[in-house]
Amino acid sequence: MNGNLGSRARRAGAAGLLAAALAWPLPANATLGVSMVIVDFADPARRVSDVELENKGKDRLYVTVEPSRVVNPGAAGERRVQEPDPEKLGLLVSPARLVLEPGERKLLRIVATGEPAAEDRVYRVLVKPVVGRVKSDTTAIKVLVGFDLLVIQRPAQPQAALTAQRQGGFLVFRNAGNTNALLFDGKQCAARCQPIETKRIYAGGEWRVRVAPAAKVTYKVQTGNKVEVRDF
Repeated sequence: MNGNLGSRARRAGAAGLLAAALAWPLPANATLGVSMVIVDFADPARRVSDVELENKGKDRLYVTVEPSRVVNPGAAGERRVQEPDPEKLGLLVSPARLVLEPGERKLLRIVATGEPAAEDRVYRVLVKPVVGRVKSDTTAIKVLVGFDLLVIQRPAQPQAALTAQRQGGFLVFRNAGNTNALLFDGKQCAARCQPIETKRIYAGGEWRVRVAPAAKVTYKVQTGNKVEVRDF
């Protein structure tokens, strides 16, 4: 592999690592830390939340913040829409940029600016360190890990109407309500218990999960601050 090809491959690998990092929890040795990755305005009267950012590294950290509205969350047509006007977006996130010295902590304020809608308003807030100059005599790559925060503003009277139906080797969940439900700690017990994946099902959404046809499925179902154990 010549030098140019090797350099392009390394850059592509770094981009892939960064994209994967934004989708998963922060590793223990990463530089940027956040106090929470989900901001759920479960109480419609609550409109403000503070997320603490921390620089766990030894170098100064420059951070940018990019909020966006999620359209058709969880569906095949899901997309993000950015809008510079917080009133039009429905969400104010401040500050948009900040500097963290080593060991320093600062608050990121998230404010729902609009009234609750008929269904959930769903947002993503991308919090990412900015890559600085790499000082090296050889080819080098600096990979910094960011967070993609999930922000939910629920309707005035949130209700997740969750149903499940077995279809062959699948359990099909449907949410006919106006707010999302999180299914977690799922398991199916026959001769022994097997864990089942966690899933957030948004209003109007559907999810199919493969299960054994005979054994009962148990999930913890969270809607806002309420958690219940349900069998399906």
